[in-house]
Amino acid sequence: MTAREFARAQRVTYGTVMNWLKKGIVPGAVLMKKGEAAYWHIPETALHMERPKTGPKPGANKDAAKASTKKRATKKTN
Repeated sequence: MTAREFARAQRVTYGTVMNWLKKGIVPGAVLMKKGEAAYWHIPETALHMERPKTGPKPGANKDAAKASTKKRATKKTN
């Protein structure tokens, strides 16, 4: 099946599927090339894959909090 068909079957966006494909998360997916064109072939068995967890990466909020604290401290001193 194509990436668009896979996206519909998984009920996610095409962009999400493309990200998964680029990261190698979709099992058995193969990038097929025909001349200058390229497309992904995804086996139906991939429909049973475990979906990646969503949301921010662990520790991402800590980094954002540190950055905003630094900005506030800089504004107060100016």
